[in-house]
Amino acid sequence: MGWLSGWGKRKSITLSRSSGAVTNYQMELAVGESSGSITQISGCENTTNWSASNASLSNVTGIEGTNCLKIAGSGADAFASYAVPSGERDWSKSPIISFLQKRDGNTQTSGQVFIFSGSAYQHYGFTMADDWTEIVIDKENPAGSSGIVNWSNITAIRFDANYSGTNLYIDNVRRSPRVHCEGSCLSSFDDLRFTTSDGSTLLDFWIESLSGTTPNQIATIWIEFNSIDATSTTFYMYYEEASASPASNGANTFIFFDDFERGSNGDAVGGSWTVTLGSCTISTDHAFGSGTRCCKLAGHASYSSMYATLTDTPDSNIALRFKEWKETAVVNGINMYLNGPVGSKTTNMYVDASEALRGPGGVSLGITVSADAWHYLEQKNFDWLSSYTYDVDYNGSAAKTGAAMGATVSESNTKRLGFMCADTTVGRDVYIDNIFVRNWRSTGPAWGAWGTEEINTEFLADTSETATFTDEMDGVNAVVYGDTAETVTLTDVVDGYGPWSDGASETATLADEMTADVLKESTSETATITDEMAGQSMTDGITETATITDLMERTYETESNTAEAAIFSDLMECLHLVDGINETITFLEYGTGAPQNPHRRKQMLWNIQNKHISLKFEHNQSGRGVHLVDCAIRCGRIRREDSTRFVHMGQHIKLKFQHNVAGEAFSVGTLSMQVNRIDNPSAAPRDVQSVRFAHQGSHMQLKFRHNEAGKTILLKSLAMTCNRTNNPP
Repeated sequence: MGWLSGWGKRKSITLSRSSGAVTNYQMELAVGESSGSITQISGCENTTNWSASNASLSNVTGIEGTNCLKIAGSGADAFASYAVPSGERDWSKSPIISFLQKRDGNTQTSGQVFIFSGSAYQHYGFTMADDWTEIVIDKENPAGSSGIVNWSNITAIRFDANYSGTNLYIDNVRRSPRVHCEGSCLSSFDDLRFTTSDGSTLLDFWIESLSGTTPNQIATIWIEFNSIDATSTTFYMYYEEASASPASNGANTFIFFDDFERGSNGDAVGGSWTVTLGSCTISTDHAFGSGTRCCKLAGHASYSSMYATLTDTPDSNIALRFKEWKETAVVNGINMYLNGPVGSKTTNMYVDASEALRGPGGVSLGITVSADAWHYLEQKNFDWLSSYTYDVDYNGSAAKTGAAMGATVSESNTKRLGFMCADTTVGRDVYIDNIFVRNWRSTGPAWGAWGTEEINTEFLADTSETATFTDEMDGVNAVVYGDTAETVTLTDVVDGYGPWSDGASETATLADEMTADVLKESTSETATITDEMAGQSMTDGITETATITDLMERTYETESNTAEAAIFSDLMECLHLVDGINETITFLEYGTGAPQNPHRRKQMLWNIQNKHISLKFEHNQSGRGVHLVDCAIRCGRIRREDSTRFVHMGQHIKLKFQHNVAGEAFSVGTLSMQVNRIDNPSAAPRDVQSVRFAHQGSHMQLKFRHNEAGKTILLKSLAMTCNRTNNPP
């Protein structure tokens, strides 16, 4: 499975359609910017704004240690209602309602949730559980309804316990978008992308609007899914790419689309439209959502009207949606129609002076469209050639089923989509915006579960992570014969880049296996570091540097403890995972093979310098040499093997890997060498096979040079042996 190049994070979603596969199907998705896009309706800590019928209310300790609401049913049809405060009633961008619940008492397990807009409501069933359970309600799938629910004005939510003796406990009532970006997307949502199950084939989408304020915004997005099967089909949503350009495109997403984002205020409407009467222009007066323009149909003595001709003949598998704004003074408001195939009829409807939506012949459709505000109307479920009816949705709710069509469609006006302002008084205007035709089925695809956030393991730039591991190991007994093995696992929870709201986990395992025979001839230790890092959204040019300090103190005495302290510090700015640093060090006294004084401290250190990594060998006395017998090195982030060389730097020798072009890396496979003490540090560089090391105070130093401050090479492995000499050959 692929990953969209350059994007840092993604989440998966499954879709399915039980009644069969569909292709090129557009679906609406509410995407939150962060977890802050989830709104707490009621935490249930007290009974403020709650009322009950056939039940008593109290607060008891809930699942999270704070108060929850207890609804103790005292009769059939027992319920509790929460009155939504006036400033919190717009739920139009929150398709998901969730809450925690449990029950006890009566064995009744069937509960209901009612969501009210005034006296109109939709209701949803749920199963009451004996232990705390989260209930998630999709507002698009009600069990039933009464009236037209205005999701921009939700006045109450009610929980039914139903029977006497049933205790229903409620906590954390929330409304939310379907998914959010963990605070890692751009505030413009320009870095959103959607792909098929392969993780890389892009889908068309259109961002209709943004609501709220950053970092808690919600984006309303329409996505055209290429194919949704009867069984679960996986898709991905990507985010976290700071340099991403906008990809929202309504024309590519829908069958027909116009958001009027063109021209200047007062320009002719243009696009696909033919103006037949009056004045139809681009306007900046009342642009909807994230747009800056809409279409104005001006009040005019002879009306103002226009139409567009669809490419394909409308059938029963489409829906037409548009936004409308009617000024209060307008007497005869916006008219719209969609003409089907020849011989069918037209879906003519209009808003009258009293804001009532009417069909052909002035028949009321039972919808009041308030003035001086944007509303969306949608026509769907067309029966073009039999009953000549269609259904109407208003602001997200089913408003009218079986509305009658009007005049018969002829050859000359088939496939037309038209709008008109029927007010003949100049200055009484109507506006339309975001018109689109989409695929539609009476049984549409169902949203499945969203996956957890996945993080791109491709390490990019500008992310710094630090992990520090300290291991204090005290042996119960001294090492005599056999093996002493100790294994420590380090888990580094990184909260970086963004910063991340939830964090990411990395695991580094340090296995320390010590084998000693009373230090008769040598003390050998092998340390292997495995670093599995889940990388964040970074951009380019990565390095990783690691410093390992191993302080070993051992004595001959078998009766004393063996203690050692190992400190592992990893400054991670890496392009690749660490494959491991393996090192074996043998300490000998004066090159004779005898053990060195056990009370003296020995140290091997990889030290990160400004432009290089240096390997230092700590020894006892200044002037006492260390003889590095052989060294095998494999490293990356260098440019040309043939330019590798040793140069003098004051009193030390530096192994230098020259770069050709910044940013173009290649790897040296294995470099083997023998080096001796240098007595003439000013001498010219020698052949690799005979170059010597110089003293640096009390240590010898091997440095790897590269070209750019802040960039380091990755030393993937090092194997070497060295002895302690005063007079090296």
